[in-house]
Amino acid sequence: MESYEDDQKQQAWEHKYDCLLFDIDDTLYPHGSGLSVHVTQNIQGIA
Repeated sequence: MESYEDDQKQQAWEHKYDCLLFDIDDTLYPHGSGLSVHVTQNIQGIA
């Protein structure tokens, strides 16, 4: 049986995102847009 907190977390996840889309090979945003450079900088800033 799920706890109240587990149920709340599950509901939050279900409603937060309908779809996640990852452009890992620059097919949606061309390399020249600079998006991949910013993503790389963000990842390196976290690590």
